[in-house]
Amino acid sequence: MNNQLTEMNHQEWAKVIDQSALEGRLYHFNGAFAFIKTSADKNELLVVNMSENPKPTFVYFQDYYANNYFKNNDPTWASKHIVENPLTNFYADNYEN
Repeated sequence: MNNQLTEMNHQEWAKVIDQSALEGRLYHFNGAFAFIKTSADKNELLVVNMSENPKPTFVYFQDYYANNYFKNNDPTWASKHIVENPLTNFYADNYEN
């Protein structure tokens, strides 16, 4: 995984999560954790912990766990919710990095 990801702040991760939602690749977001499919054609799961400070952390899966997760979950609700309520708006208004 790219070392640049470890340097991203909350606002930058919010942009990634928003873009994933627009593309229908956001499977879960509960205010702290985001479960993102890295691309439409790969079974790679990125779990981002937005509650960590000073920078969000993440865990990357490209194995049985990722395959099983995508097989048993649907991105429709999470993606729709974030498209309607972008995280970049929240972090721009409420969070400083």
